[in-house]
This record gives sequence, C-alpha cells and structure tokens, in this order.
Amino acid sequence: MNNYKLTGIVLILLINSYRAIAGGATFVGPASDSNCQFNSIQAAFDSGATEIFVSTEMQYNENITVPDTNLDVVIRGGFTDCSTNSFDPALKSTLSGILANLPVMVIMPSTERKSIIIRNMFIVNGTGSGFIPAGGINIPSSNDILTIRETTIALNEGLLGGGIYLSGVSGGDRAVLFLTENSLILNNSSSSETLGGGGIYCENAAVTIWSNSSIKLNTTEGSGGGIYAEECTVSEWSGESINDDPEKGIFGNKANIHGGGIFATNGSAIQLGTANEVAIFFGSVVNNTADNNHDGIGDGGGIYVNDSTVNLFGSIVQSNVSGGNGGGIYAQLNANLKMLRQNDLCWTGYKCNQIIDNQTDPSGGNGGGVYLTNGAFGVIETAYFEGNRGDNGTAIYITSEPSELTISNTTFFNNGNNGSEDFSDNNVIMADNESNIHSIHNTFYNNGETVSTFRNQNDSGLIIQGNIIYSDTAVSAVRTASAISVGVDCVNTNLLPLTGTDVFSAPITYVNEANGDLRLSADDQGAQDKCPDFGIGLDVEGQERPHDNPLLVNLAGSSDVGADELTDLIFANGFE
Repeated sequence: MNNYKLTGIVLILLINSYRAIAGGATFVGPASDSNCQFNSIQAAFDSGATEIFVSTEMQYNENITVPDTNLDVVIRGGFTDCSTNSFDPALKSTLSGILANLPVMVIMPSTERKSIIIRNMFIVNGTGSGFIPAGGINIPSSNDILTIRETTIALNEGLLGGGIYLSGVSGGDRAVLFLTENSLILNNSSSSETLGGGGIYCENAAVTIWSNSSIKLNTTEGSGGGIYAEECTVSEWSGESINDDPEKGIFGNKANIHGGGIFATNGSAIQLGTANEVAIFFGSVVNNTADNNHDGIGDGGGIYVNDSTVNLFGSIVQSNVSGGNGGGIYAQLNANLKMLRQNDLCWTGYKCNQIIDNQTDPSGGNGGGVYLTNGAFGVIETAYFEGNRGDNGTAIYITSEPSELTISNTTFFNNGNNGSEDFSDNNVIMADNESNIHSIHNTFYNNGETVSTFRNQNDSGLIIQGNIIYSDTAVSAVRTASAISVGVDCVNTNLLPLTGTDVFSAPITYVNEANGDLRLSADDQGAQDKCPDFGIGLDVEGQERPHDNPLLVNLAGSSDVGADELTDLIFANGFE
C-alpha cells in the first residue's frame, strides 16, 4: 500500500474517531449502576449495538464475537460509570478471557468493509488455538480496518499471533491494523514452532505502528518474536531516540528461531520510519533476540526477511542479538534491503539510519550488523554502524551469488573489539561465494578488526572508491583469497601498502572523532579535494558533492574522500 495513502487513511480514521459522544451509545457496566444498559459486552453486541462504552467499575470476563455487521463498530473503555461525562482518558476498562480458556475477541468479516475502533481497553488473558489462533484479537479472512488506541493487549497465548491474528482475503482491499496513541502489544506468546508471531501474526494484510506505540516483550517458540509477516505490509513509525525512550517501536521481543523483532516472508514489505509534507516519524527495532532457546538455530536478531523488502528511513536497529548470523538484520532469497535518507529524515544530521551494538553468536556467527545471502540485494546510504560484533563482518557480511550490495556515504566506527569476548572480529565487511560489494565514499575509523577492514574470497567482487580506512588493530585494509581482483581508487589509509589508484596516507581532522562524529573539521586538509567524481551527488548530510576548495590543489578531483563533503569553510558543522 502506498505510504501517502496509508497516512491519509490514518488521519481520516483518527479524525472520525474523535467525534462527540453520541446519545445513541450503549453503556456496559455493573448491574448496580442503573445507567448501564448491559453488564456484558457480548450482550450489547447481541442487541445490535455498534457503539459501546465500557465502564471501569468491573472487569469483564468474556469471550467476545463482534458480529458480521456492515456497520462501523466502536468499543471504548475508560468511563468511571455509565454516564457520558465520566470518561477519563487515563483509565482503561479490562476485558479478560481468563475464565473460558478461549480467545478474548473474534471480529467476524462482513460483506462490506467496516471500521472497528478499540480505545482505552485492557485485552488480556485469552487463549487461541485452531482456526481462532490468537489469544487476544482475531480478524480472520477480512478486509476490515481495526484501529487500536490507548489500549494494551497483554498476557495472551496463541498458536499464530499471541496478541493479534490478522488475515486478509485474496483480491480487493486487505485487512488493516493501526496501532496508535500509546498502545501496547505486550508480553504475549505464540506456541507455534513452525510459524510464530509472539505479538502479531499478519497474513495478506497491513499493519501500521505509530504515535508512541510498541510491540514489546513478546515471545514465540517459532519465528517473529514481535511480528510474523506473511505477504504483509508492516510500517513501524513509532521509534524514539535511544536516549529518550528506547522501549518504543519493536522492543525486547524473543524468538526461538528467526527474527527476534520481525520475521517477514513471501513478498512482505517492512518499512521503518517515514517522512512527508505532513509529519516525520522514526522507526526503531531495539533489544530483540533470535535463537532464544540457544540451540544455535536463529538468524536475524532484530529483523529477518525472506523474499521480502525492508526499508529504513531514519531508523535505528540497536542491541539485537542472534544465535546464528545477522545480529541486526538478516536478508535472504531475493530479499531487498534499503537504508536511505528520505526528506532529511535522520536521527541526527549525519546519522540517518543507525545500526548499533548488534551481535551474533561469538562461536561462528557472521554479520554483526547486517547479513545478506542467497541473492539478496542491498543499498545502504547515509547510515552509521557502531559497536557491532561478529566473527566475520562485524558490520556487514554478504555471501552466495548473486547477492549484491552498494554502500555509500556511510560511517563505520568501533565495530569489533580486537577479538575480545570470544569474538574473532576478523573484518568489518566481508564478501564471500560470488557476491559483490561496491563501497563508495565511506569512512572507516577506529574499528577493532583483527585482520583486515575488507575481506573478499571465493570469486567475490570488491570495488572501493573514495574511502577513508583507518585502523590501529588491522593488519591490512583488504585481504583476498580466491577472489576477483579488487578495484581500489582514491583511498586515504594508514594500512599501507594497498594496491590501487591514488592510494595515499594523510592525517584527517574530524569534528569529534572520540564520539564517532567523523564529519570533516573546517581546518581539515587530509580529506578535501582528493577524488574524482564517482557519481555520488550528495554526502552524508545531504550536501552537494563535489565542492571545490579553491585554496587547495586537487589530487585527482574536487570530491572529498570519505562520507562527508566539506562545503562551507566558515560555518562547516558549526550550526545544525
């Protein structure tokens, strides 16, 4: 679904949901409150009611079936009693499936698309199985739109989707889920060992998570601790800065197999972050775990994509762990990975997408930040890799023909730690088995690789253009074995000798190298005006490249080496 169209649907639904409390609403609460029309939510639905206001005066131990009405439905909790002026937005009404060992809610499909809004509710303690697989909310074979606001779905157990099961129908509009306004899918679990989805299972549908909402602390015995996506579109726009609130977005989920945060397959599309003329939203996948049962089978600590796409626009993938490969992201079988600057959507001006502190298993896991294999294709621009760990490819590992990766305007800082804590940390980037990497205008500084910054082998191709490569721990900039010849052009490195064109070693002055701010300082001369035009028209900050400094003599051209292009000698990096 087009992101502008999706954003429009979100805004329309939220505007509609703020309508005034109507006199025709049906109140549900205890029999002792004479203003309550029913003391059961199901009884209210059975009466034909479609707008149901739920009192907080009691807990509702029910298993609800929302009938196949073609009318829009509202379930709204947070009323202290059964009167229209008693709504308290800080309160939630509780709907629990604890007594019946059944799912809390099933929303039956209708012949016409309808909207269901659930607001200010706790939906807890349901158990799903069979054809009603989620413990919390089930939306089977549907084209309905479900909006969840200020609601927590927690402590539910299911087969597919502990918290929510959402499936669409072939052809026509797909089922859609909006999780918004501080809503939580929390501490749910899936028992499926072959599929999964601890928080949400989505099939042929669309899920959008935004406005401070979270998929948090869910678990599965299969894959997709937070979300399992099968031919599903997942948009996560709810991230917060790791220094502000790291528990937004996809946080702290665990899978026994693949995809601790998200598992996506069969043509699914994952998007983290978005920006348009209306608003900017970040995305975050933080502190998730694959291979939670520690049997060595589990790739993609944060995200696992199989024959699917994952796009990062102003997003962070941080502190995820896999027991196999791909601590942050694992992509395979024609998967497509993109990390891009979109309308200046960046966590900071020079760190648009951050892949930080992810790690694989120290006993043979590769690709601490990113792992691509079996025909996966990647484009990484204006990204920032720091603190990732793995035996080979502390930041990135790519293997198996015809996998391809282009990296530009990206900074690699402090990946690996010189072989400590049982990691080999052999290299920062590795290409293997007929895969190909093109590295253009990137900066590698103070990574803790033990052997080389780059490694390519087994007929893999490697082109390095306009890179800064500086390391106190590596033996060489590039190491090859049974590989296609390496192309090197305009590289500033302390790891000499390095065979290529315009390879040199010159000191570089950065803004704040101790903290990973590797933009060029205004007084730098070691990186300015060194390279020819390699076709990268913007730098890490979105500034135009090349920019010629008339006070310097060009080496091979007017482009600066590395990720940053110094464009204003007076105010460079001084104001943001």
